[in-house]
Amino acid sequence: MAWKFSIALECWNHLYTVPVPTSFYSFLMARTPRIIYLGYNGGGVEMSENQQTLENLLVDEQEISEEILHDLLSEYIRIGQQSGDLIPQQPFRDLTAKEKVVVVLLSQRARNELDMVETEWMTPTEISEQSGVKKGTIYPTVRELNNEGEVEDDDGSYRIPAHSLDQVREYLEGGEDDE
Repeated sequence: MAWKFSIALECWNHLYTVPVPTSFYSFLMARTPRIIYLGYNGGGVEMSENQQTLENLLVDEQEISEEILHDLLSEYIRIGQQSGDLIPQQPFRDLTAKEKVVVVLLSQRARNELDMVETEWMTPTEISEQSGVKKGTIYPTVRELNNEGEVEDDDGSYRIPAHSLDQVREYLEGGEDDE
């Protein structure tokens, strides 16, 4: 019989590795939620409850982005289910022009993820129309946000990239001072 798998048992501060047949390994995995160490004798595969692997770094970007966007936007806007139009809430009206631009760009990202718009990029004219901020104020604001790394610029269109979501969260929540 091939002993492909092993289990590690700790007894009186000693760790013992015991080879087990595949059927016993399967039996343990089905019934024991916390096996500390599992080894695969043939291929050198080892698993540990506390073992750090590169797979631990993998996340579902869509899910994280949706959570962050919901948390950031729910206070300020709603999105029309049929039209996709932004419906500002009272706290949105109290924001500075720069904060309104950030919220509108975040909203565009959310609408893009909801397949309500074709792109997450917005021109200054579109930002002005959605935010109510004058276009003359939008241009220096998006340039400033671009210089701060909060937005990306692509030939005059702007968006908030995924890697900037935490940065804009700090900005909107007041955790970052304006310079």
